[in-house]
Amino acid sequence: MATERCRHDKKAPQDLILDLPENQGGAGRHKCAVCAYDAGFKAGYERGLAAARSMFRLTNTAEEGS
Repeated sequence: MATERCRHDKKAPQDLILDLPENQGGAGRHKCAVCAYDAGFKAGYERGLAAARSMFRLTNTAEEGS
């Protein structure tokens, strides 16, 4: 899979990035589509990891109570 690397040394799949605007503008917004992808990917990964840990705890608690 081809990747696009930005000047901030982040990378994202090129096919997802090519059609996006370079800049969303405005204060507090990502100025770089690749950086926005990277931040979103990391946030989604962390949220998924937290959900998996929570499910693991619930499963183990339910088994202990049986």
